[in-house]
Amino acid sequence: MACRFTQRQLAKRCAALARPMTNIAVSRTEPGRRRCDVDDLFAIAAALGVSASALLPQWAAHGAVSHSAAQTFNRIRETLRG
Repeated sequence: MACRFTQRQLAKRCAALARPMTNIAVSRTEPGRRRCDVDDLFAIAAALGVSASALLPQWAAHGAVSHSAAQTFNRIRETLRG
C-alpha cells in the first residue's frame, strides 16, 4: 500500500473531501502527536484511496475492541511514505 503523497498533498485532498486539515495537522497525526478521530481516519483513508480498515492493525479491523493508537499511526505513516 504505497501512495507516496506529501503531507501537504494529503492535507489538500482531505480538505477537498470536506475535512479541512492542514499539513501541520497531518505531520502531527503521523507520529501520534495529534489525535486521529474517526472522521479524520475516514477522510485520510478516502484521500489515500484506501479503506479505513487498511490503515488499522489487522486485528483491530476485524472487530477487536481495543487497539494501540501507535499502531494506527504507524499504518498511516507507512501508507504515506510507501
